[in-house]
Amino acid sequence: MTRPRAIVAGAIGSQLAISIVQFGLPALTFALREERGVSTVEFAVLFGASGAGPALALLAVGRLCDRRGARPVLVAGALLGSSGLLGAGLVHSLAATFVALLVAGIGAAAVPVAGMTTIITHFGPERRGRLLGLRQMSVPAGGLVAAAGLPALASSGGLRLAFAVPAALVLTTGLAFAVIAGPGQRRDDLPALTASFPPALRWLMLTGALYVTCLGAVLTFTVDAAHDAGMSQTAATLVFAALNVGAAGARVVWGVVADRAAGTRRVATLSALGGLGALSVLVFPLTLAAGPGPAMAGAVLLAFGTLGFNGVLYLIAGEIAGRSAGVAVGAASTVVFAVGSVTPPLFGVVAERWGFAVMYVLLATFCVAGALTARRVAHDAYTPA
Repeated sequence: MTRPRAIVAGAIGSQLAISIVQFGLPALTFALREERGVSTVEFAVLFGASGAGPALALLAVGRLCDRRGARPVLVAGALLGSSGLLGAGLVHSLAATFVALLVAGIGAAAVPVAGMTTIITHFGPERRGRLLGLRQMSVPAGGLVAAAGLPALASSGGLRLAFAVPAALVLTTGLAFAVIAGPGQRRDDLPALTASFPPALRWLMLTGALYVTCLGAVLTFTVDAAHDAGMSQTAATLVFAALNVGAAGARVVWGVVADRAAGTRRVATLSALGGLGALSVLVFPLTLAAGPGPAMAGAVLLAFGTLGFNGVLYLIAGEIAGRSAGVAVGAASTVVFAVGSVTPPLFGVVAERWGFAVMYVLLATFCVAGALTARRVAHDAYTPA
């Protein structure tokens, strides 16, 4: 295997490993409810911890990747992330589980920034969209692995085993990617941190905040919404699996689309996703009422509309910032993880009081707002380089 291919493989493998819990925790909804008595809102809080951890660390991780290279950041992240997941399986209280998942998320912050900056460094703009789409595909692929494997692990060995296996994968894939990424080049001549946030990047981060509000709620409550519509636990889990299949395909498709015209159509692609997202969240409740088959098809459409924007967003951020790509990707990721962690409990309250249909209508407004703010990231605001 050539080194460029090894870099892509390392980025995909390490991202898939951290995503099994970070993206796929809803697969343990029923196990957490039965073993630790977790309610719908409490689950949203636990799921938020997986995103709050990266939000605390991503900006610092991005700066370290720019200055010191990816290897030391990946080694530290693998050790911390795997330790947090092991802890999540051993503790019993809600507070302790939250802290353990928070620690795991802090460690996991190394992987997305290192993966994206390494790909941006080693590949030209005409290929980055599809390669980052492949890397981003591993996020929902981790959720698909979770849907298929975590309930079985929890059934045979409890939550302890369900968290221990992903912990081992996080450790091994993170260390392997650290070796592949190489030592990097030390750079102390980077622009000041404040100079890395031009207006185009600020509008981009606002767009990410609006889109991830929808993503976080969709990911957190799809299982519960399906179950609330009268489906069995197995059928609800299958709907969640379909959501992850759609998300995996969406991230590759939108990456390829974003590479059109040598990468100059990335912003247009990002804006169009908001319109599709609004349509998909309005259609999804109707498919839930029609039964498991239509609901699975609706979940795939939902994924294409709401779960496929990340790779395009991060790619634009890295290309806007140039030499400070790590900081820009870290900043955009911080906004995405922070907002995606804070908002699901609020939508959990909406769902409990007024129902999931009201929640989905509200989410559609966030998608439309994101489509409008994306247009403020002018097409000529940067040149992919």
